[in-house]
Amino acid sequence: MATDGPGKAPGHSTRFYAVVSIAAALATVGLKAAAYLLTGSVGLLSDAAESSANLIAAVGAFWALSAAARPPDEEHALGHTKAEFFSSALKGALAWPRRRSSWRRLSAAFSTPNRS
Repeated sequence: MATDGPGKAPGHSTRFYAVVSIAAALATVGLKAAAYLLTGSVGLLSDAAESSANLIAAVGAFWALSAAARPPDEEHALGHTKAEFFSSALKGALAWPRRRSSWRRLSAAFSTPNRS
């Protein structure tokens, strides 16, 4: 059985699960895009576009986990584990536009009209 390094529990590596996540994201985007082509629903197209952000995040996670699994070298005596934080930053950056848009709509719904 594979592990991601010494001291890790036996079983599938974290990179294995990142590949499964990529496959699931590809299937999701593909199915939603196919449904859009069949129905012409702009909602499905929008949902497929949002799911593509999940695909980008999954690819970023795979890259970060692959980099983090490398053993220590001369330049990185403690290893490369901090590379995983780049995946978190990417996910946050991909989610920021959606959060900002949602916040604008929510604040507009609760704002009171100016009665001057």
